[in-house]
Amino acid sequence: MSKEEQTKKLIERIKRTQDETIKLDAIDQLGEIGKRAKESVSLLIQLIKDSSESFKIRTKAIWSLGEIGSGTAVQPLIDLLQSDNNKYIRILSLESLGKISKRPEIGRTRRK
Repeated sequence: MSKEEQTKKLIERIKRTQDETIKLDAIDQLGEIGKRAKESVSLLIQLIKDSSESFKIRTKAIWSLGEIGSGTAVQPLIDLLQSDNNKYIRILSLESLGKISKRPEIGRTRRK
């Protein structure tokens, strides 16, 4: 089962049950998914900053940060956009920043 399917299943479990034990277990599992996601963002940021990593690794990490949509990645991506010598890295950084800016939770904080 994919992480997305697992997350959806946990959300539905919380919505459909009145059993507190089941809800607590599902909430714990959602928290663990979030914790792993946060740790992965940190690792991906390290990878994009490390110019000794291969082009493929760095571009895949940049793409993944855009897909995840974490605001934590914004400044490191801006830094790449402004300073990396590889134009493809800069272009992909810009595209990832665009994906992040379209996330509802990011956009809402900017509009306030």
